[in-house]
Amino acid sequence: MRERSTDGNLSLHCISGTHVTLVAINIQDESSLSDLIGFSIDRLDHASQQVFPLSSRPIQKFLWGDYTCQPAQLYTYTVRMLHGTLSNFTPGNDVSLEIMMEDPREGKHGIYFNRGVAASQKYSERFSQYRQHYLVDKFGRESWREFIKPDNVPNDEAFVWLSRGLEEALLKFIRQAKGPRYKIRASLYELTYAPVLQAFADCVESGADVKIVHHYKETAKAVVKRDKIVTDEDGKIVKEMVPDSTAKAATAAIRRIGIKDAKYTNAWQNHVFIKRKNTAAISHNKFIILLEDEKPVQLWTGSTNFTAGGIFGQSNVGHIVSDESIAATYLTYWEKLCTDPKKARKNSQIPSDPTQMGIDQFIEEQEIINFDDGPIHDASTNVIFSPRSTTDVLQWYADRIGEARSSIHFTAAFGVCEKISEEFNNPGPSEETGEPFLRHILLESHPSKKKSDTAKEKAKDNDEPLPIDFFDFKNVPANSIAFGDIFNGRDKTDCASITATMLQESLSGLNSFVDYIHTKYVLIDPLSSDPTVITGSANFSGASTDKNDENMLVIRGDLRVADIYLTEFMRIFNHFHSRNQIREINSNSNYDDSFHCGIDASWTTPYYNPKHHKCQERLLFM
Repeated sequence: MRERSTDGNLSLHCISGTHVTLVAINIQDESSLSDLIGFSIDRLDHASQQVFPLSSRPIQKFLWGDYTCQPAQLYTYTVRMLHGTLSNFTPGNDVSLEIMMEDPREGKHGIYFNRGVAASQKYSERFSQYRQHYLVDKFGRESWREFIKPDNVPNDEAFVWLSRGLEEALLKFIRQAKGPRYKIRASLYELTYAPVLQAFADCVESGADVKIVHHYKETAKAVVKRDKIVTDEDGKIVKEMVPDSTAKAATAAIRRIGIKDAKYTNAWQNHVFIKRKNTAAISHNKFIILLEDEKPVQLWTGSTNFTAGGIFGQSNVGHIVSDESIAATYLTYWEKLCTDPKKARKNSQIPSDPTQMGIDQFIEEQEIINFDDGPIHDASTNVIFSPRSTTDVLQWYADRIGEARSSIHFTAAFGVCEKISEEFNNPGPSEETGEPFLRHILLESHPSKKKSDTAKEKAKDNDEPLPIDFFDFKNVPANSIAFGDIFNGRDKTDCASITATMLQESLSGLNSFVDYIHTKYVLIDPLSSDPTVITGSANFSGASTDKNDENMLVIRGDLRVADIYLTEFMRIFNHFHSRNQIREINSNSNYDDSFHCGIDASWTTPYYNPKHHKCQERLLFM
């Protein structure tokens, strides 16, 4: 939802999602900035008739996020100019507007983001008494780390706070399949969270037909008995197929589920789960199709693995699509996956019989999007499946990113592929259009400079073009970048005015690999009247395109979807960006000293300097 209000000088633009409202402010007459020390923002909750101030001190930003909203609620925001000094200011003009929060239960798209920021001030404020040290093994190295594990918090309070509706929505979706009229068809990567497995089991016991394709990659390993490698009569090493750790964990979790009625035990053990073995890499899907009376009616997809870490830890999204044609498209893909197909041999002819096609051939023959035709022109929801015969779709993604006219908002858990990096290395269209342009890039972690240098040295030695990566695009003025980060509460001296009252933050301990950012989406011109949202399970990488089983939605022209994704993106981005700034200050690196609270109106200067990203942001969001 988007609403605007102005008094001619002070302007207010609010964008609401399901749990977040972005409050964008603008001042037309720059002369009124001369003694502006900041803004106050109040929120009236129409349900309770209570007024909440969003900050206890003047807000020195032109874009503020309210992260405490509830879905389907009506609020009134009042922004007031404050003049004077930090210790002595007087209220000036104010502007108000009403805005309704989105309801994820309504419409074609139901979108559920988890909290995604266990390492936060609020989590520490509520649950720091449960912080403990744990010995963990990450990437083969043992170390002691501090966690606030939600398992230790009574009454599931921490789990509820971290879920923020994601777990509840997932379980509710599954539990719709109650009785013989319903079927569930799912394709899943990680599957260890007991309540989800129990929900599937309950569907089976209700008489629903449940089938789940799940990752089950095996590798051949030597058989060892009594510490000796077994050989056959000819002296050859005897090998056996051994499932990987993901497959083993899923199998163990499935075996732990209890079945009340004995007549369903055989179905649960032998007919529900279909092992996906013949992948080039991993079967990385996270989708469920709901069928009613043999008709596919709804889809659950997104980035969320069905694990405790996926639901409550790292940032993730669950996305429901209530559209029979989209559900049917996924069902066709699922029916091919359940035969455990391999990719076709390179350059092989395409069989006329779909059952004989490789999975990549099948996907590309069924596809509606013609990637040679450029962008999707009409407002619609489309689907991209993997694995594919080539990685050409990455260029299609990069081309769409390159066509953006106002902004890009991109998340990546495992770095940025070269084709998209090349687009991020471009200055953007501002010089041509004279309009504001920004790219927000949100990454799990800071990429490795050593790895980048090695790749470039190798290309140089082979007389090949140097690959473009993070270390090329990070200094492009249009790019604003944030990484997963945490305030450890120790290094406070260089920014004590900011951190003096901050609490030490701790992760949940639920994730062993990706701690912070696990979402995979890009928003293209989300503030325009014609936004594009690309979201799903694929990491915008080569492997996620031509090796893994993956699925992506391409949603064009849906303002509601764009608003929900954008508000959540900015919430997560700003959370981590502020912690990145503290880290930079404490490491004595170059940093934007406007992070400190200004003592006079000079804090407004970058917001009216056309070359500064803060000015671009102010103009973009207005």
